[in-house]
Amino acid sequence: MFNSINLRQLRNAAYLQFMGLLIQLISDNDPVKLKIEAKLAQLQAQYDAFSALYLLPRGNKISKEIVALDLRRDNALVGFLAIVNGNTRSFIPKNKAAALLLDENLRKYGTEIADLNYQEQSTVITNLVDDWETETELKDALTLLDLDVWKDELDQSNKAFISAYIARTKELAEGSDENLRMIRVDFNQTYYTLLKWIESYATVDETKTYDTVVRQINMLIEQYNTLLNRGGGGDDEEEEDPIV
Repeated sequence: MFNSINLRQLRNAAYLQFMGLLIQLISDNDPVKLKIEAKLAQLQAQYDAFSALYLLPRGNKISKEIVALDLRRDNALVGFLAIVNGNTRSFIPKNKAAALLLDENLRKYGTEIADLNYQEQSTVITNLVDDWETETELKDALTLLDLDVWKDELDQSNKAFISAYIARTKELAEGSDENLRMIRVDFNQTYYTLLKWIESYATVDETKTYDTVVRQINMLIEQYNTLLNRGGGGDDEEEEDPIV
């Protein structure tokens, strides 16, 4: 009933995100009505334990640097977006055309880029800058609207953030790799047990109560299978080898 996914291939950041999205998805489908609230609570406990070990304490010096760098790139991104948005209403035809071209490029990556999590935002900004530096029409649009300096600031702040995040991850990895591996073994088992419970209930249910949640979980799994097929089981900031 459920599609399969090789959880071993998901690096820690993608793994944590996958489990978090799964928990949110099931929570939105009324786990009490689905009779799986106890199993979901177990999965949430595993998520909390893994997250607490994976994420560096807030008081860490590198964490404070990460927060500051994230704010810096957010400011650069919001400033860039404001200029583009303003020029989409320009009375100067060529400025409006350039802004609309950039706006279309930005929307390809979503409308709330600044609200993405650290890893996703890093990737999106990297891809945006690559678009702006390699696609002639976009390069010309940036120059026309005097946005090259904003592009450079966004690029530099994003690279600085990624560098600090790598340092944070390496520091964390020094003392917690083995513990993370152990937690993931139990985490995986809890995940599979939860899905088996849903399958069991769905098999005997005649009201199709479980159809929606099953369909949504399979869609989530396929999204992450696509990520794995593209070689994106994690982020550059992560460890070299997937953790079990």
